[in-house]
Amino acid sequence: MASTNRTAKTSADVEAAAAPANPLVAADPSTEEQIRVAAYFIYVNNGCRQGHDLDDWVAAQAQLSGVAPGNGGSPEATPNV
Repeated sequence: MASTNRTAKTSADVEAAAAPANPLVAADPSTEEQIRVAAYFIYVNNGCRQGHDLDDWVAAQAQLSGVAPGNGGSPEATPNV
């Protein structure tokens, strides 16, 4: 009988194997859920506009990350008063 070389899988190996293939998928499920909820509220506040789901999602991501949407990723500037 031939012996097989079995190596124990570490938690890092398991996590790497379970990582989503699409890098656009949020790695942290709680973050994705926060974006989903924020996007829903944006959708409702905008009058439940159909066909703007991606816009609402991107706006929610920007809102949660503190980045103003549509300005090239720069943080929102606050005016000096």
